[in-house]
Amino acid sequence: MRRTRLLLVLLALAMVGTLSACSGLPSSSPVQARASIAPEPAPVVNVRPPGPATDASARDIVRGFLRANAYTTDDYSVAREFLTGAASATWDPKKELSINTGERDFVDSMTDARTVSVTARQSALLDADGRLRDTATPQTRTGSFTMQRVDGQWRISALPKGFGAWISQDDFDVSYTAQKVYYAVPATKTLVADVRWFPLSGLTTALARAVLRPPPAYLSPVVTAQMPQGTLLRVDAVPVDTSTGVATVDLTSAALTASPAQRTALWAQMLATLSLTRGVRSVVITVDGAARLETPDLPQDPTSPEDLGYTVVQVNRTELIARSADQLRWFNPAAGASAGGSSSVALPSVAKTWTQLGVSADGRQVVAVSADGTTMSRWVAGRQFTRPVFGTQLTRPSFASRTPSEIWVAGTPLTPAPGSAGSAVWFISTSDPPQSAPPQPVDLPWLGAATITAIAVAADGDRIAMVVRSDSGATHINVSSIIRDASGHPTALSTPLVVGDGLQEVRDVTWLDDSTLGVLARSIADNGAVQAVQVPIGGLLEDLGQDPKQPLLAIRGVGDGPSDVYLITTAGQVLIHEGATWSPMSGLSDLVVPGT
Repeated sequence: MRRTRLLLVLLALAMVGTLSACSGLPSSSPVQARASIAPEPAPVVNVRPPGPATDASARDIVRGFLRANAYTTDDYSVAREFLTGAASATWDPKKELSINTGERDFVDSMTDARTVSVTARQSALLDADGRLRDTATPQTRTGSFTMQRVDGQWRISALPKGFGAWISQDDFDVSYTAQKVYYAVPATKTLVADVRWFPLSGLTTALARAVLRPPPAYLSPVVTAQMPQGTLLRVDAVPVDTSTGVATVDLTSAALTASPAQRTALWAQMLATLSLTRGVRSVVITVDGAARLETPDLPQDPTSPEDLGYTVVQVNRTELIARSADQLRWFNPAAGASAGGSSSVALPSVAKTWTQLGVSADGRQVVAVSADGTTMSRWVAGRQFTRPVFGTQLTRPSFASRTPSEIWVAGTPLTPAPGSAGSAVWFISTSDPPQSAPPQPVDLPWLGAATITAIAVAADGDRIAMVVRSDSGATHINVSSIIRDASGHPTALSTPLVVGDGLQEVRDVTWLDDSTLGVLARSIADNGAVQAVQVPIGGLLEDLGQDPKQPLLAIRGVGDGPSDVYLITTAGQVLIHEGATWSPMSGLSDLVVPGT
């Protein structure tokens, strides 16, 4: 399993100076990232590499060019000095960034008098959208650089086909950072996070650009208040007043054609996204360098999305539910497994024949699946209500913490929908009478004949993660947005984003926080045991502690980060994550996180 470096630690060792908010940056889009996403790292000096030396050999020119690929300031200005004018005009370094294991792994040679061949070992890839992907195992890439003399000096006249930029892992670690970009979901008045990687240089400007660009495809059906086409930064910079911490986002006049809903969503998105960067305490949005972009009920000095009626859902689950045989009880994990909880909500007894428990956020509803995966039952106010069979191979149900809350479950339908040969996904509104509440299917036009073996709804209630098994038997981790009609009724799941490249035999999924998943899976790279893995949406994989050396059945995330994670073994033992190890919790056979 590839283990990423802790970016913040590395940066802290090398950082001095201040970060300019108006340098160049990459074309953006979504991505996600290493362990957890923190506020912008301390500023770093972006050291300018040397340009071409006089009378440098063709091989030295190529080496200098590749070294300068790590310097993104002024649209890779130094790297362009190694190119002919024509080659520079056609080079787009932002379309793909190949992250390689190290400069010493670059092997170059002259294949003829005017061609330099370079071989590198690629360990990860940053796409044009800023999404970082593992390559599972390092892959060899070879490119040919065509050389030409300009005024007696060697320059690169043609780059390898499809070449974006090549950079070493070490340079990437100190030059790029993962940041959350927030998107407004008007139907639920929530903000959902998507993660992208940006060069440290010009970070505030990069984030503002990212907010203005279209959302990633898997979120676009629910992010319905994007600004009108042509709304851009008027000047390619977002200055931050160092005395007040106010970032000024100045837009082109197209912003004036935006509806009130679009303007409100933009203010909320900018406040949530830019406030994560160093030195930014507030945001002001202007048009054409003059008047503020107004919207109804906009405060004089908004400082958070809540000022615009939007919320970034925060998870604060202080008590969990432990299961011992058929008994459920509240407990506070901070006080240990034997300590009782403080909740006054009574929990029912659930016979051991009922498995895969889910519990609503307030503990007032419990749901479980029969051991054979064919029946679902609910306990409300101490009474049990069992649904008639509507599917087989049912997954563990997952609660969407909305008002009213919803119970989601996947499985094989007894009667497949026309044209569908795979799984179905149903939801049940907890506001409906439990004795008659029908499981309602949502559309999955992208699923085909694949089956869904595990699901987890995000805390925001706008996204769902799924383990999907193709008809060939391969497993994938998909993340979709939940599409709703005007009344808030779920109707479909969006075409998903596939994450977790490099994993196989994925067995379970949970949300570790609003932009990171935890899964049980096996690494393709080492083909070892199934273990807990941290899967940032669009970032690099990371093991969640050491292999517990036990067969694993399920993973439970509390939702406030990768430190609060529990594993359930096939032998019915609960393991708690402590540092790099897993420790058993005596007397427990299962553990349930309310509201998941």
